[in-house]
Amino acid sequence: MIKGDIDQIQFGEENEKCKRLLSSFKYPLNIIHVPDNNYLRDGSLIFIEGIIINKTISISFLHQALEWHEFVGQTIFQLNITKENATVGSYSNKQWLPSNCDKISQNKTFDNKCWHKHEFPNLNVGEEFNLNILVRTAKYIWRYKIGGNWFFYEHQMPAQDVQYITVRGLKQNPKYNYIIKLDKLY
Repeated sequence: MIKGDIDQIQFGEENEKCKRLLSSFKYPLNIIHVPDNNYLRDGSLIFIEGIIINKTISISFLHQALEWHEFVGQTIFQLNITKENATVGSYSNKQWLPSNCDKISQNKTFDNKCWHKHEFPNLNVGEEFNLNILVRTAKYIWRYKIGGNWFFYEHQMPAQDVQYITVRGLKQNPKYNYIIKLDKLY
C-alpha cells in the first residue's frame, strides 16, 4: 500500500528511465523494424548481405509479428531459397494465400506457394549471399546474387504493411555492419 501525497509521477515516454531503456533497445542484425512514420514505398531499397550458415535461407516480411507464426500476425511475403529452388508465398488467417505466380511459365503453385526451380550450385554454407530488393508501387522486384550469378523475380505484396523484415540462414559478413539494410525510405 502507498500512503501520502503522490505528485510528478510519469509513465511511458514521459519517464526518463523509460526513455533511456526504449531508445537503447536494438534488434539483432537478422531483424529490422521498418519505421512507422517512414515505411516502404515506391523506390525504397532493401539490401540483405551475409554469409550462408544453413541450407535454407528464409526471408520474411511481417506484420504484427517478429517471426513467422501460425496464429500471430501475418507473413506478408516469405522467400525461401535452397540450392535447388526458391519458394515464395503469403500467410494470413491460418493459411497460405493463393498465389498469383502462374503468369510466369517456369513457376508452379505448390501448397498455395510459388515454386521456382533455380538450381543454385554455389549456395553452400560459408559462401557470400547478396539480395537487393527494389520496392515498386504494385510489386517488388527481387534481384539476388548467389555464387556470382544474378537472378530476378517479381511478386506482388503490400509494401506499406511491412513492419519487420527477418532473415534466417545467414550470419553477418565481416565486410558489412548489417545483415538487413533499408535505404530510400519516404
